Amino acid sequence: MGVYHFSYDRFSDPSYPWPIDFGAPVQSSGLRILYGDAMTWSAMQSDFTQTVPVLSDPIEGLRITQSVFGYQRSDLRNVLFVRYDLKNMGSSSLTDVLVGYYSDTDLANPFNNAVGYDADRGITYTPTPADGFTTYYAAGYAFVEIPILDPTHGASAHRVMWKEEHPLYGETNLVVPSQVLDALKGRDNNGAPMIDPTTGQETAYAFSGNPTTGTGWVDEMRDVCSLMAKGPFQLEAGDERAVTVVWAVEEAGSLEAALIRLKAKIDNVRLETRLWNF
Repeated sequence: MGVYHFSYDRFSDPSYPWPIDFGAPVQSSGLRILYGDAMTWSAMQSDFTQTVPVLSDPIEGLRITQSVFGYQRSDLRNVLFVRYDLKNMGSSSLTDVLVGYYSDTDLANPFNNAVGYDADRGITYTPTPADGFTTYYAAGYAFVEIPILDPTHGASAHRVMWKEEHPLYGETNLVVPSQVLDALKGRDNNGAPMIDPTTGQETAYAFSGNPTTGTGWVDEMRDVCSLMAKGPFQLEAGDERAVTVVWAVEEAGSLEAALIRLKAKIDNVRLETRLWNF
C-alpha cells in the first residue's frame, strides 16, 4: 500500500487516517504509536503475481510493515532508524528465518567507494576514499533490534555485493530465490563459501580488515553495495516480531577519525534503547 507520513501534528489529529487494519503501530489499548518525532510508514505483503524469476517464490502469508523515523535532537541529526515488523499471517511456523539489509551507498563518487565491516560491532560502513579530501565521511548501519537472544552485536553474514556483472558477487547475477538465500548465508552466487584472500580461509564476513592501515581483507574502490544478515530465528503462526536498523553518518578531518565517530555514534544508540525499543 502507499506511504504514510506522520508528524506529531498528524499523530495527534484523530481525524487523520491510521491504517490499523494494515498493521500501523498501536498500543495494546488501541492508542496510536509514533516512532521518533516523525516517521513514514508503509505495508507490504507477499506478491505471487511476479514473473521475474528471482521474485517468483515469495514467503506465503508474510506481512512486513516498514517505519522510517528520526529525532530532532541535535546529536541525532545524522541518525535514521528503519524498523520492520514481520507478521506471520499464515497457519504454519516459519523456521530458520534470515533477515538481510541491503544498501547502495554512494559517497564522493558512486564509482569510487568501498565497503568495510567491523566484526566486533556488527557495523557495515562506506567511507570516503582515503586520499585527496579535506573532509572525510563515513556512512554505516547496524542491527539494533532482532528477534533472537544474542548478547553480541555481530551479524550472521556480511557478503561481497557488487553492482557490476559478476558471476559470484554481482547483484544482477542473482537470478533465482535460492541464490538470495545463499547471499544471506554469506555464500557466493554459486552457493560456495567466500574466501578471505588474505588468509585463504572460508568466511561469512567480507571486508573485515582495517581500511586506514590497509591490513586484512579490504575492499577495492568500485560502485559498491553492502548486504548484512542476521538470524536464524522462528516466526510462529500469528506472531509478529521487529527488526530495526540504525543508520548514521559522521565526518572528520581524517578517515580514521570519521570511522571512530561513526562507530561511537552507533554504540551510543544501542545503549539508549528507548530510541528504538517500543
